[in-house]
This record gives sequence, structure tokens and C-alpha cells, in this order.
Amino acid sequence: IARLFPAFLVGCTITFLCVTAFGPDERRVGLADFVANLTMVPTDLGFDPVDGAYWSLAVELKFYFYIALTYLLLRSRYWLGILAICLLGVVTMLTVHKGATAVLLAQFMPYFVIGIALWKLKSGHRAEALLCLAVAAISFVTIDCLKIEQGQYQIVGFAYLTVVLGALYALVLGGINITFAPLLFIGRISYSLYIVHQNLGLILIRWLSGIGLPHPLAATIALALGCALAYLMFRYVEGPGQVLVLRLYENLKSRILPAQARRPAASS
Repeated sequence: IARLFPAFLVGCTITFLCVTAFGPDERRVGLADFVANLTMVPTDLGFDPVDGAYWSLAVELKFYFYIALTYLLLRSRYWLGILAICLLGVVTMLTVHKGATAVLLAQFMPYFVIGIALWKLKSGHRAEALLCLAVAAISFVTIDCLKIEQGQYQIVGFAYLTVVLGALYALVLGGINITFAPLLFIGRISYSLYIVHQNLGLILIRWLSGIGLPHPLAATIALALGCALAYLMFRYVEGPGQVLVLRLYENLKSRILPAQARRPAASS
């Protein structure tokens, strides 16, 4: 919540207002849709998204729910629960495709498991990292076989994923820290940029092209302005918002825990 919601609430609101004011018509949504979008799971509630790019936020939010659930049950071994959910989702996907995707994140959980493997590898837990990789590999092979059967397999996407993951693991195994300033800058603002890039970028490109600028130049200007807006959101919304939410959480926890500690004494 602390990481995702502050920037999202601002970015979603800006996007809704701009699309409502400037179009395009096919991307306008109603006020009820906008309110539902503030939950990050509008399509699950039967509403249209303010921006189609936001679909992955619903996936991420559900993953965090599973992290909280497995941590509550397994504590430091929560990652084993995530592996179990990943395998269960793939098995269920073979029989109930839609339900497995929506509830168990069957198509997406292997990517999160790869992230856990990278973290385990960087932390020096290689055996646990290999177990995570094995589960991810089993899941990917099963999903790919299902896609081949359905005629939906895309070799380009698989090749891209293989190259990117190979590069990431090479960086982790080699202990290489990226220090290229422009890349670090994009990394910092990437979440805010993700929130505002699509519909706002489309509005800018259409307007700039409409006044006669070539499409490549219009796209470049839109990208630059998007990065500028994302930086402002990162500096004045995302970072401070995260600090504020965590502070509120700590204050709430400090009030609840002492109250719980006093109950036995009071009852005795």
C-alpha cells in the first residue's frame, strides 16, 4: 500500500481528468469507473479501467495479498507457500483456465517466483534459489505447452524473456552493480512513469502530430514530458507518500499493540 497507492491515486486522477477533457472518446470512462479504479481492481468489480496499462497493478496487488497470507501462516518460510500457490495455479489452469488466472495468478506467479529466486540468489541462499527456479521452469513449460496446444505460443516473447532473465542472473551472480546514471534515474521514476505514460502520452502525441510535428518527434517530446511528470510525482508524491503511509502504520501499530498487551492484565 505504501509503495503503490500514493502515486497511483494521483496519477490515476490526472489521467482520468485529462482523458475526460481531451479524449480520445474511446478511452473515456465514467465517474463510477474512476472511483472503482481507486481500488486497483476495477475489472474484478465490473468496471472499466481508467488506463488499460493499469491491469498489471491488480495482479501485483493480489500477489501482495498472497505474500501477506503466506507470511501470516508460515512466517520466514512464506516463500514456500508462494511456490505451492504457483504450482496449484498451473495445475488448476489446465482445467479451469479463467478462474486460475484471476484467483491464483497462474500465468503471472512464475514471474514473481523468479523474482524471489533472484533475491534468494543475491542473499546467498543458492539451494532455495534453485528450488524457486525449478518451480518457475515447471510452471513456464506447462503454460507454454498449453499455449502451443491453443495456438497462442509466441516464440519472440519467449526468446526475449530468456535473454532478459539470463542478463539479470548474470548481473546477480557476478555481483555487478549498475551505476549508469540515466538508467538509475529511469529506474527510480519507472513506477510513476508507468502510471502516466499511456493515455497521457497518447493525448500529447495526437495533439503534437495535429499541429504538424512528425510522429517520431511528437513521440520523443511526449516521452520527455512523461519523464518530467514522472520525476515530479516520484519526488513530491511517491516518496513522501510512502513515508507518510509507513508513519501512519507505525503510529497505528504502536497504539494497537500496547492495548493488546494491557488486556490480560486488565482481565486478571
